[in-house]
Amino acid sequence: MGYTGLGVVNDGERPAYDITIRNISLKDGTKLVFHGGQTERLTKSDGEAFYPAFLEARLGGTFGSALFDFMRERGIPSVTVPITYRDSNNNWFQTDVTFERDVQKSGGLRLGWTQKRIPEPTPESA
Repeated sequence: MGYTGLGVVNDGERPAYDITIRNISLKDGTKLVFHGGQTERLTKSDGEAFYPAFLEARLGGTFGSALFDFMRERGIPSVTVPITYRDSNNNWFQTDVTFERDVQKSGGLRLGWTQKRIPEPTPESA
């Protein structure tokens, strides 16, 4: 596709449902936005769901590939993006994906994540 973004896979044996990636407010009124940030169902055999990323600013925007430079120029050491989803038993989970500045990594960002079980999101938090 030629875009920079976030690829999400389900490595579990059961499908994940209602997968939602949250857009994140950064400095200077800029947002990290994930295009198409919702998927109804994702299974292991589906492979990767890809969400192109963009930096959306008041006076325009740019592709997500500029995230490292944006973070470096503004002294932002890391950005955390929450992804929520549920299983077939209606148990809800959140995976927090962290982009951390690391000049030794390709693209200048190291990726990390943690997963936790959460209560069912309310419409205001969804």
